[in-house]
Amino acid sequence: MTNLSKGYGFSKALSEVNFDIHWGESLAVLGPNGSGKTTLIKMLAMLVKEDAGEIIISGNDSKLSKFEIWNKIGVVLHQDLLYSHMTVEENLRFFARMFNLKNVDSRVRELAKLLDLRQKLSDKVGILSHGYRRRVSIARSIVHDPPIFLMDEPESGLDNISQELLEGIIDQKIKKDGAVLATTHIIDRVPIWASKIIFLNTGKIVKKENINGASALDIKKSYADLFED
Repeated sequence: MTNLSKGYGFSKALSEVNFDIHWGESLAVLGPNGSGKTTLIKMLAMLVKEDAGEIIISGNDSKLSKFEIWNKIGVVLHQDLLYSHMTVEENLRFFARMFNLKNVDSRVRELAKLLDLRQKLSDKVGILSHGYRRRVSIARSIVHDPPIFLMDEPESGLDNISQELLEGIIDQKIKKDGAVLATTHIIDRVPIWASKIIFLNTGKIVKKENINGASALDIKKSYADLFED
């Protein structure tokens, strides 16, 4: 990502943002509300168009190769992007077919086991708790086993067990030389899954750090120094 900028009217959501994520890395994006975190995720997911700058994902320019990029990314947003009137299994099958998967049955079973959804497959999404809907949303995002995982506060509404399941997926993705970027407000868990951090404020990167054994207390101190009076 090079000199990425995005404005809404007279307000700048992002201003000349620059960073790289390499294969095998996981990046946490921290910052207060309104700092531009959600806009950043949506731009990387090709859901919001940049005003200026360049996004290259897996060698593909976002201006030229949207469909190639969509096949390589999984995205978890605040909206779960699920069909409430359909069952969990029907949702997963629908999204698997969207990516022309040939092994739909085995992939649905695999995801149900991975996210502990086996007892919920026949339930309609509309009756699920927020936590279980979040699990299904995560399953939807990785149904095609993309190498790149983009998430906007994915732990929102997840209990400890669900957070551990998500961190296991991130770890698996990194071990397969994938890449992960997630915005988060739960700093305590950042050292568990992230290898790098950027701190974002008013649309600008104000600090970059490598984890390098930093504890949650270290990260909280950096956050407080940057954002708290």
